[in-house]
Amino acid sequence: MTTHLTNYVMEHSRHRREMLTRWDDRKLDAYGGYVDRVRAGIFLAVHLYEHREGIRRSERPDAEMVAEMAEAEWQRGRSFEQIMLLGGDDVVEAAHDLSARRASDRLAGGRADVRDP
Repeated sequence: MTTHLTNYVMEHSRHRREMLTRWDDRKLDAYGGYVDRVRAGIFLAVHLYEHREGIRRSERPDAEMVAEMAEAEWQRGRSFEQIMLLGGDDVVEAAHDLSARRASDRLAGGRADVRDP
């Protein structure tokens, strides 16, 4: 009986560790995906801004670049939803702050002062 109980407790502990590791992997993937999407949005916004200001011209028209930025924003929003589901309160708060402070999108879009969140 003792052997059976010991094996059960050990197996249960191993299973809990595996589940925690699996959730940690999912969180890491979600965090990395969100950061990648934010970076992609910043890159696209800077590229559009440089094109509009004549700093670096692009072969693509404005409308295409704006559409690409909109798609990147949609993808970022989907990644943010994963953060909200998997992340703790501090992580969700940090993601909210990052979204609010992305001045590059406002600058590329020609919207007001970049200091306004």
